[in-house]
Amino acid sequence: MQNVIDWDRFTIKGTNQKLEKSYLRLTSVSAPTTDSPSLADAQEPSPADIRPLPVLKQTLSLLKRKWKENHNYPYALDQFKSMRQDLTVSRYDSM
Repeated sequence: MQNVIDWDRFTIKGTNQKLEKSYLRLTSVSAPTTDSPSLADAQEPSPADIRPLPVLKQTLSLLKRKWKENHNYPYALDQFKSMRQDLTVSRYDSM
């Protein structure tokens, strides 16, 4: 099947060890289509910008503790968006 996208080619395994990381929209990579599956011209995010699953699990614990302490909604929203992005680009489907 030549029209099937191999998403494993676009998976990024992160190396960032920071528990807290502000959300930054990764707009440098656009999803390939069946008409043009190549990303040769796009610059992909660096693994240094993405957190691996063990770090994301620690981040979740930290965020839950911080939420109980101060209920800072804008901070929590930013951090959860950043976590979701790291999970998505690393293709993790569960924590």
